[in-house]
Amino acid sequence: MNRVMFLFTLCLIVSVPLAFCQPPGDDRPAVAYSLHGVLRIATSSGKVIRSFKTEPPVSTFSISADAETVVFAPAGPEGYGGQLYVLTTKDGKTHQLSHGPYFNKSRNSDEVYSDPDLAPNGREVVFAVHSHSSGDLVEASGPFATIDVHTGKASVLRPTTQLDITGVAFANDPRWAPDGMRILLNFEDGAELLFFDGQPSQSLAANESVRLEPRTWLVRAAVRCLHHGERSKRC
Repeated sequence: MNRVMFLFTLCLIVSVPLAFCQPPGDDRPAVAYSLHGVLRIATSSGKVIRSFKTEPPVSTFSISADAETVVFAPAGPEGYGGQLYVLTTKDGKTHQLSHGPYFNKSRNSDEVYSDPDLAPNGREVVFAVHSHSSGDLVEASGPFATIDVHTGKASVLRPTTQLDITGVAFANDPRWAPDGMRILLNFEDGAELLFFDGQPSQSLAANESVRLEPRTWLVRAAVRCLHHGERSKRC
């Protein structure tokens, strides 16, 4: 895969709005990625035009369409995440956004967060909640939640707290739909589509033996998934 194709692939798999990706040869910012904890913004030719070394380092992140706001989480000791932070690219300043716990409110809670994804309106972020910062996937299971970028007010998405008789699952990689009314939710054993108009959540796996991982939205009504053992295709 050549460098340009690699960068456009990154536009699909990292937390960058597709509208932010530009055709090859354009000198404007085309893709953002994290390398060794440093956030980099590059053109479609691969030229890095901005770099941000933050504390803590950037792991999972989402960037606004105008490339001015970045919401990110560090990897954490075992890769489950940490607190959420906001980076303003105009001045390079960072501040902590999340101040939980939001779900695991036990006395010794070590709840952490990961995989933030900015809503199309740029005001809200959906993210994965992990009940513990260490342990196995069961111990780190948790729901999804949203948080307001400006006020810091967070809300747990209640439908994701009781997925089945076991309760929560290991949440990761949420993807907000372009219309802001649906979210793709990824779990360790499946995928769900959550609606904000009162409709019940919808499983994307028609066959329980096939594991799907939602990656991005192609259009308002189509979802691109990774089928394990097969090439990426529509769900």
